[in-house]
Amino acid sequence: MKGIPLTEWLATDDDPIRWVIDGALPEGGIALVNAKMGAGKTTLVTNMVRWFASDEASPLGGDRAYRVEVWDLEMVKDLLKEWYRRMPSGEWQERVNVGCARGQWESVRIAAKGPESWEEVQCAEYRLNEAAAGLRERGVEILVIDPFGPMLLSCNLSENSNDDVRCLFMALEALIARAGLLALIGTQHNGHGSTRARGASAWGDCPDLALSYDGRKLTTVKTRGAEVRCGVVWDAETQLLTLTDTVAPGTAPGEDSVKLADVLGVLTSGDPFKRGEIREALGIGVNDGRRKKALAAVVDAGAQAGFIDEEPGPRNSKICRLTETGRTHLVNLLGGVGPHLLGTHSNPLGCAGPENDLPAEVPDAK
Repeated sequence: MKGIPLTEWLATDDDPIRWVIDGALPEGGIALVNAKMGAGKTTLVTNMVRWFASDEASPLGGDRAYRVEVWDLEMVKDLLKEWYRRMPSGEWQERVNVGCARGQWESVRIAAKGPESWEEVQCAEYRLNEAAAGLRERGVEILVIDPFGPMLLSCNLSENSNDDVRCLFMALEALIARAGLLALIGTQHNGHGSTRARGASAWGDCPDLALSYDGRKLTTVKTRGAEVRCGVVWDAETQLLTLTDTVAPGTAPGEDSVKLADVLGVLTSGDPFKRGEIREALGIGVNDGRRKKALAAVVDAGAQAGFIDEEPGPRNSKICRLTETGRTHLVNLLGGVGPHLLGTHSNPLGCAGPENDLPAEVPDAK
């Protein structure tokens, strides 16, 4: 490293800044997308891949189609393949490479801390150079890593350590430089009740752009440029996301929200449930008018979509059962979890369901 006089440096002619995400992520930068578990992170990632690889104007900006490569570190290969098959085909697919690292963790072991083990550092350096050479040879311009967590573990690094997270980002910065990438985009799960990434505070310091996604809106947590804030509308049939200027009314997350995944999770036992029994299973009080209205809207939407089968019951009640379409939909929403792990009426899901699974026209529960 050798500095030059400031006046000389400022007098140097530069090309205009080029943005991968308009005004927010410059070429050569790293973007981090934080999302809580079940929010639809993989759906967002697959759509971002399509946006960047498409000739059409990207909702996030960018003035051309990029060659994109995805390193998926989370999903089973066949499930991820099915996820992409659902999306509309087009020329964008020819600009996308996909690599699945499950069971091949050594392939992403590109970072190591020294000087505890110089052998590990040298091995990591070798894999980093090997990965960079491969990306450059394939002409990759944008690399997407989903998520960062398994990569950290494969490198024997901790998401809770500032030093370890910085070590990872230093390796990613070297990968960008050596591979000639225009951008690197990765994902990480949110901390509990937080919009920032789970773990060390360095998750907020290291990326050039940090975005938070909750299934209904995409917002800036940290940026060195322009703010990003937009609503998200999801089409369950095509898996396509549309970005809007506003968040759809009645679908914003909050304590009064009732999620379709929770309702479907109650019905996975196969037993018929009255609506009142679903309410009890979800812990909604008989006097909780706001959430009762939200539950009614969710069940109506699920029945309309064919996920729930309703038939008349005794004393003007309605009996609800989960359809095969609904079961498949829930498995997909939870990232391929088998039906035997989906929960029962005594423990609906064990975690919050995705927040983007309600049609925009579901009325506000207020």
